[in-house]
Amino acid sequence: MSRARSAAAPFALLIPLLLGAPAVLVTPVAAAVPAAAAVPVAAPAAAPADLANPLPELASAYVPITPCRVVDTRRSGGGGRMGRDVQRTWQVGGSCGVPTGATAVEASVSAVAPVGTGYLRVWPAGLAEPKDTVVNYAGRGITNTGPIQLSATGKVSGKNLGSATTDVVIDIQGYYAAVSGSLPASASMYVSLAQCRVVDTRSSGGPLTVGNHRTWQIGGHCGVPATATAVAASVSAVAPAGVGFLRVWPAGTAEPTATFVNYAGAGITNSGAVQLSTSGAVTALAYAHATQVVIDIQGYYLPAAESRLPSGAAFYVPVDPTRVVDTRNFYYNEDNPHVDRPIPANKVARYYLVDDQEQIREQGGGGSPIPSQAVGVAASVSAVQRLGSGFLRVWPADAGEPQATLVNYAGAGITNTAILRAGATDRVAVRNYSGTAVDVVIDVVGYYQVSQQPLSGVTAIGRTANDHACVVITGGSVKCWGANFHGQLGDDTIRSSSVPVAVTGLTGVTAVATGGSNSCALMGDTTVRCWGANTSGQLGDGSTADRGTPTPVTGLTGAIAISVGEAFACALLQDRTVDCWGANGNAQLGNGTLTGTTTPGPVSGLTDVASLSSGSGHTCALLTDGTVTCWGFNSFGQIGDGTAAPWHNAKIPQPVVGLAGVTSIGLGSYSSCAVLTDSTVSCWGRATGEDAFNTSVPHPVSGLSGAAEVTAFGVASYCARRTDGTVSCWASQQIVTPAQLPGLSSVTSISGPCAVLADHSVACWGDTGDLRGSGPYPKPTTPTLVWSGPRW
Repeated sequence: MSRARSAAAPFALLIPLLLGAPAVLVTPVAAAVPAAAAVPVAAPAAAPADLANPLPELASAYVPITPCRVVDTRRSGGGGRMGRDVQRTWQVGGSCGVPTGATAVEASVSAVAPVGTGYLRVWPAGLAEPKDTVVNYAGRGITNTGPIQLSATGKVSGKNLGSATTDVVIDIQGYYAAVSGSLPASASMYVSLAQCRVVDTRSSGGPLTVGNHRTWQIGGHCGVPATATAVAASVSAVAPAGVGFLRVWPAGTAEPTATFVNYAGAGITNSGAVQLSTSGAVTALAYAHATQVVIDIQGYYLPAAESRLPSGAAFYVPVDPTRVVDTRNFYYNEDNPHVDRPIPANKVARYYLVDDQEQIREQGGGGSPIPSQAVGVAASVSAVQRLGSGFLRVWPADAGEPQATLVNYAGAGITNTAILRAGATDRVAVRNYSGTAVDVVIDVVGYYQVSQQPLSGVTAIGRTANDHACVVITGGSVKCWGANFHGQLGDDTIRSSSVPVAVTGLTGVTAVATGGSNSCALMGDTTVRCWGANTSGQLGDGSTADRGTPTPVTGLTGAIAISVGEAFACALLQDRTVDCWGANGNAQLGNGTLTGTTTPGPVSGLTDVASLSSGSGHTCALLTDGTVTCWGFNSFGQIGDGTAAPWHNAKIPQPVVGLAGVTSIGLGSYSSCAVLTDSTVSCWGRATGEDAFNTSVPHPVSGLSGAAEVTAFGVASYCARRTDGTVSCWASQQIVTPAQLPGLSSVTSISGPCAVLADHSVACWGDTGDLRGSGPYPKPTTPTLVWSGPRW
């Protein structure tokens, strides 16, 4: 588990899909915290106070410092060498300018003068020992730099495993400070970049010789602005002349004691945050033997107080170290995804980093705490077992291969921690440059996420499906979020998203509706376009092939409203008749048969229709005379024809008994509701209202007045928008009397467990089983704003 104060347990595949998870932040710490006024941190746009979506407690900003040594077991009082299975705890907070409340540190952990082969683990003190390795060593000194989460008291535990003894040195490059507190002026946000080489002494300047400083200008190159406080960099010693080490620090400042790269006659890479001088430069010095130096940039840190931060500026969130890839338990997955072997020589493998739990387990991991909206992942990449000599490159699986090396290995296990990007496919590509196969392990320790803004500009929301939702945005575009296994988000992928994504190629949309795993949009020209699952022909394009982007419904014009069910859809036409298409096994099409169709056809005998609403397998039409007629699936009495159980499906529209003066209707999966002219609500079907039993006769909802609109969703959950802009909800057999949702006002429309507000934002609520993914998830019981934010 995370340290006790963390509000962010591992995020699952789709954090309540309605919510679009709130922003997560990380901040590096400076070596000495300047006595400066607190820095205001870029926060989400103002929202109603009672709907504000608080940031996770560990969201942090990075504060770079001049490298500072906090642990050295060689020193007097340092504890001496660590033998096999020896575990120690070190106080980091309160030293080197790191405040005791820091959430994590950017630390260079070195195994110094080891005797034998082994590895080090370092984790927040007080928590269970994780599986992840921070440093692998094999008879020579080695350093790895990356974020290490601290305990609430600022401590870490370290353990030496294997058959060796070693000294341990920990140098701090910066720290991460929770944005919930006061931040120093140097607190920074991370901006991810495509990997870019900024220094290569093999092509310019020649080897870095012993005792000769060299300074390089980083700011102004590779997209790093002059105002950057630090960079995320991979520093490589290439073809070193012997055993030695590199120090790297901000130009113009005193040389620190901290080591950034240890080398021993073979190339090696260490990645981490490197502080820049105020002019954007760094200085490096080689000790013992000369070496060529290569520096590759993955991103940069920018002051959080800067007035114009890039849209991708992100904060850091530490997580419990979690293994997401272990090829010793998995397979090489380019050509044959079920062969138990490591990555072959000179081949590329692709692995998931983000929260697709099933895929993570299949690649030897134990799940992933990284949410889909992360823009960077802090991960330790290890080359282990069966090692010859070679190197690994790691990059987003949907991008071109870079020049940058992430891991150099030479006959022994080695680990490098870096910030990885997974791209739109949630995967990284790993190429093994070697004459032999290599096993790879990837452990994640944190992620970077932008500060998000509430979804805005919403003009309409469609009936929300069980696993996704869509809204119309000002100007006629559409955004969707939730599950996407059949392309129901319309972005030409099958990648689910907990933040809204734009539907490809849609403009001029006036309304949108969602079904089980498909969606439809009503266009301004009265045509309809649909996308997503199509196994029953529910997209209406004459086929049964799924579509990842909108496709026109064949032969349909003159549509003025649409309604989508589980595997079927209907359209209200200008002549006040209705056409439906898709599945018909439960009489969903209302045409007197049980035969489905892949193109629109008329509902039998239906005219004078004012509006439509569909449930999972049934549809109701509000007629111009204020009555209602329904057809389709009727196992719970949801057709409302007044007959006694057992109920039978209605192949053609049937009048709802005893119902007149209806102003609007709303259907759930197995139930139906209507608002009457006196602003009361009546419902029928599965366990409705205050009646604990299913009913085929409309039943008044007691204690509810002033209703303007009603929606039903899930098995038996209901909400009504009231004329005063508030929302009241009830669930039969659980909450008999409707209760007003807290903190929700100025509501202009509702659909399922979601509401559009007067400022054109959207809030959602509930634990109804709707609009969320599999796995662990928060369960919001009060309305929460839907947040907008980038995917990779």
